[in-house]
Parts: sequence; C-alpha cells; structure tokens
Amino acid sequence: MEDNTEGKVAEAVALITRVPGFGPIAAHEFADRITLLLSILTVGGLFSLNDLRKEPGLTPQQRLGLKYIEELEMKISLEEMHIWKVVAMCGLS
Repeated sequence: MEDNTEGKVAEAVALITRVPGFGPIAAHEFADRITLLLSILTVGGLFSLNDLRKEPGLTPQQRLGLKYIEELEMKISLEEMHIWKVVAMCGLS
C-alpha cells in the first residue's frame, strides 16, 4: 500500500510541475495533500488538474497557470510560427 501511495504522489508531482507557478516544493505539498484525500475517499482514485483546481490556498500565479495550461502545452506548427513571426515583425515596424 505504501509503495502505491508513493507512486501516486510521484505521478501527481510530475503532473503539477507542468503547470507554471508550481515549483517542486509546492507541487509535492499539494500532491501529498490531494493523494491522501483521494486515498481516503476512493480506492485507487486518480489525480487530475481538476482536483488541483479545487484546492484552497493556490496563489494567483498558480491559478493563472492552471487556467492556461492546455494552451501553453498546445503544439504549434512551424508554418503557424512563421505566420506569427511576420505578424510580430509588422507590428514592430
């Protein structure tokens, strides 16, 4: 049981540290708290960013990172990057 909990905490930390505003220490604190709650409430409950969004005590930066995590991780094609480069250069002229 103990190894399973450690594995869930490690997975949760890896997920949380993807979000801007969460360093390793904050990620570990939230992961410990959330995985403990999930293990009490469910058997083998899964952790998600939606679980993290419900947590009290998040900083404004962390809430902002959670709000835009999907957009920040979205892959952009090279063709689209060239278009944005032209737009940016025209705006600077």
